Amino acid sequence: MDLAAAFVAQSRRYLASEYPTKIQRCLEVLPEDAIWRRDDDSSNSIGNLLLHLSGNIRQWIVSGVGGAPMRVFGVPSSMPGRAMTAPR
Repeated sequence: MDLAAAFVAQSRRYLASEYPTKIQRCLEVLPEDAIWRRDDDSSNSIGNLLLHLSGNIRQWIVSGVGGAPMRVFGVPSSMPGRAMTAPR
């Protein structure tokens, strides 16, 4: 397997299995009220960071590489952590 193919294979594994599993484990132990908490006006909440991560993956990989249409969404700042990692 050449370097490019190995990189793509490893990236797929990280994005499809390893990273979502780790994020899910973290959200399971995090209190619900901590997901959207911000320490100050210049901070982002964990929930906001997860939404950006999900959007970036969708935009740059699924849409850019795979050709799927882009999705635009809005999420209330009270969405539970379990709902953030549910399959869509």
